[in-house]
Amino acid sequence: MRNFTLITGLAMCVALSSVSAQTGSGVYVNPKASVAEFARTTLLNNEALYGFGVGYRFSGPVALEGSYVFDISSVENRAGTSAEIDVWDISVLYHFLESERVSPFIGLGYGEQDISLAGQGKESQMNAGLGLRWRLLRDVDARAQYSFYDGADAGGLDRIFNVGLQYHFGAKPIEAPPVIDADNDNDGVRDSQDNCLGTPANRPVDARGCLVRLDSDRDGVDDAQDQCPGTDGRSRKIDGSGCYVPEMVTTTEQMDTVFYFDFDSAEIRLAHEAKAQQIARFLEGGRNNTIRLAGHTDSSGPNAYNQKLANERVDAVQKLLEQVAGLTDGEVQKASYGENNPAVSNESNAASGVNRRVEAVIRTEKQSLRQ
Repeated sequence: MRNFTLITGLAMCVALSSVSAQTGSGVYVNPKASVAEFARTTLLNNEALYGFGVGYRFSGPVALEGSYVFDISSVENRAGTSAEIDVWDISVLYHFLESERVSPFIGLGYGEQDISLAGQGKESQMNAGLGLRWRLLRDVDARAQYSFYDGADAGGLDRIFNVGLQYHFGAKPIEAPPVIDADNDNDGVRDSQDNCLGTPANRPVDARGCLVRLDSDRDGVDDAQDQCPGTDGRSRKIDGSGCYVPEMVTTTEQMDTVFYFDFDSAEIRLAHEAKAQQIARFLEGGRNNTIRLAGHTDSSGPNAYNQKLANERVDAVQKLLEQVAGLTDGEVQKASYGENNPAVSNESNAASGVNRRVEAVIRTEKQSLRQ
């Protein structure tokens, strides 16, 4: 009774705490040989029994099984005396910790034992046991089981250890539910193969799930973050959004103009004042201003006189520009060529008028913000 209670408690603990692996379901048979141990009061020798079982494995850890073993056993100290032993039971088996090769199980059953010996006879019994199956072939397992029996009356069968085979008829393996392999970062690579979990959405990734850098304009900013595509100026700085950093740019600007004079005159005309105003506007906002004034005459008169007249014309234009445009003496470069560098031939009065001139070349540096 004590052994039966212990094994029953152990079986219940295993059943409650174990998780069974999925296995095949269906009908099976279990031919077996057993070694029976009897209570001392029966005086029966512990001898071999033979039998078979038929069961059905459900789609899970549970199986329902019927078992029958029988044989003839001799009686101690009674030469020539023997007794027929018949034991049948119906058990519920619970499999746990199963693998592809090995399957432990526990069993709880109820049945009847019949011993043809005076004072024994039929006796109902409950049993509990532990067993193990291990795969031999595709549908064939080896099987061993050790069970404790507890009859309603004293005496009779106490324990049975049996070994045998278990053959499955058309067992149908239960297909494991499909493993749902998520793609939590939505990059097109399943989490089980993703080496870079958490990549931003809508970004190109490689087969490992890691970001692929695309920088079409090669400015150091990925296309996905580049707010200014096409910034390919390598001499300019690029900010984190892929746009040019605004910068002050200095450019040199130039203006060319000519002051024409009357015959044998260095007097300032109204047209000269208008040109001086144009130069003043051109120089607004500029710095490092320079102006080159070159005086000329026609070929009328002596060369020395023409040289002096060209100087007077340059000085007149310089004074005008100092008054109107604010130029200083240090910003003006002067040269006088007299009649030596005519713009055109002096063959006519009209042509000579073109040669009576002061050529002005004005340069300034201006800064602007380049985006």
